[in-house]
Amino acid sequence: FSPGGHALLHPLDSPPGLGILSDRPLIEPRLHADTLGALYLEARIELLGQPLRLFAVHPKPPMAVRKFKARDSLLRELAGSSDQATVIAGDLNATAWSSALYAAQQHNVRRVTGAAPTYPSKGAGLIGIGIDHVLVSPQLAGSFHQRGPNIGSDHLPVRVGIRWQAAPANVGSHQHCCLLAE
Repeated sequence: FSPGGHALLHPLDSPPGLGILSDRPLIEPRLHADTLGALYLEARIELLGQPLRLFAVHPKPPMAVRKFKARDSLLRELAGSSDQATVIAGDLNATAWSSALYAAQQHNVRRVTGAAPTYPSKGAGLIGIGIDHVLVSPQLAGSFHQRGPNIGSDHLPVRVGIRWQAAPANVGSHQHCCLLAE
């Protein structure tokens, strides 16, 4: 995070704290809660002169039917909530083959991260599960993805490049932004 950056942070003494760090101004930042009280952040940024909705999400682990349903419902709701370009990122408590990601995909978002293990960070991701993801709406595409190093969390971060599917007028298609989710 560089000087001049912008942050929307909701730290907690215990997991799950949330945050968005951006090199672009965060417009209309908001804190929300799902039906079970799991918090998520929402903000807009301008990317190459176009608006982009950004959600930092950490639903409760699906260890009970109500938590399973709440997680899937939240991702469906965020995926289908607007025609505006959208990014959903964070510890989604869902593997790449999870019903949560399948349900979100049915609402036109797709995963742009790999399936490499991100949890737990102990063992440098040699074993574990990939539950940290970045999802994007159809207006966007991933340009790269990689798993990051241990940054002191119990999860390894994922880093993705995101670009417009079709570049806005007078903008080269090679320009993109990077997101880090964990």
